Amino acid sequence: MATKGTSNDIEPVESDESSNEQSSEADTVKNSAKNKKSGRLSHAAYTNAEEITLTPEHKVGEACPEVCGGKLTTLPPGMVVKITGQSFARVTKYKVEKLRCNLCGIQINASMPITLCDDKYDAAFKAQLSMLKYYMGLPFYRIQGYQNALGIPLSDSTQWDLMDALANDVNPVFKHLEKFAANGHLIHADDTTVKILSNIIDSFHLPSLILETQIVKN
Repeated sequence: MATKGTSNDIEPVESDESSNEQSSEADTVKNSAKNKKSGRLSHAAYTNAEEITLTPEHKVGEACPEVCGGKLTTLPPGMVVKITGQSFARVTKYKVEKLRCNLCGIQINASMPITLCDDKYDAAFKAQLSMLKYYMGLPFYRIQGYQNALGIPLSDSTQWDLMDALANDVNPVFKHLEKFAANGHLIHADDTTVKILSNIIDSFHLPSLILETQIVKN
């Protein structure tokens, strides 16, 4: 520790080593703050996302557009996440054009894409509907009202028919899982605790009832 001052008083002065220590501590605090999670999700968290690759106008090996004499090289690509809103049901209307011979009357229709399923509602839609009903706990009538507001009508009776057909399709899987669980060595179940009001009331009045019973006996 170095000192400086006049004949009347002496004030302490920090040395270069102490100032360097303080600056290093400040840098450590800043680095630790940067290393902390910012609360934002990484792009890797969005597993069910469409990925589109965007390429720049220039190519690798071309001259720098700033005319500095250098050449362009590759860098790791950046990721920008954009989320758009949509209904869980996406409706596509296919306008099938038709032709007819004016002599024999034969009719020729445009071919439908071979990737389309035969049913009006595909398997993915049925699976999502079952998640809304039996996992999220949304009633059929509430889903019906929501879909009507979005311009995609879906009556509650139609939803029930779809779930009935889906249950028949997945029933073999359920039967197999049932046999698999029956051969297990440990069965564990967990449920949210619920307070039974009648038991709470009985336990509240229980001490007074015991005291009254003892008084009567005495």
